[in-house]
Amino acid sequence: MRTTPAIVRRYGVAAVAASLAVVFSAAVYAGVLRPIRATLGAAEAQWRTERDLIDRYKTYQRAYLDATTVTERATSRRDLPKLVTTLAGLAKRRGLSIPAVNYQAERFESEEFQKVGLTFAIAGPYGDIRRFLDDLERSSPFLTIEAVTLTRSHKEGAQLEVQLKVAAYLRVE
Repeated sequence: MRTTPAIVRRYGVAAVAASLAVVFSAAVYAGVLRPIRATLGAAEAQWRTERDLIDRYKTYQRAYLDATTVTERATSRRDLPKLVTTLAGLAKRRGLSIPAVNYQAERFESEEFQKVGLTFAIAGPYGDIRRFLDDLERSSPFLTIEAVTLTRSHKEGAQLEVQLKVAAYLRVE
């Protein structure tokens, strides 16, 4: 059997070396790695914040480009006669006619658009008028139907007379 001092001598150097390694590792962790981890954590938090800001900026940028594209597609104020021709074409496609269109500029709080109220009458069968109204609403996001007044027609063959007020939002050049 070995004596205790022999075991201590035999394993003492290894135990001291292991102890020194543990102490050295703890010192390196406390002195170097721990501050670096704290700095890294702060940098990651800042990166997440910046990434969210960049994502928001990209979303705003896409929305701005979409709005700009839509605005550029809007009918210009000087193209009002083309708009009236488009209305007449939609009516003709459904077998209806628009004898006259009255228009008047209306107050609208925008620097980019001017609101023009268009009023006109059409007469015909209910189905054709309903399809015309659907075509009208689908033709442009810058046209909205503001008022519809229906009356029975006294003319032969036509079932309804419709007075329409349509708002056209025209791009100001």
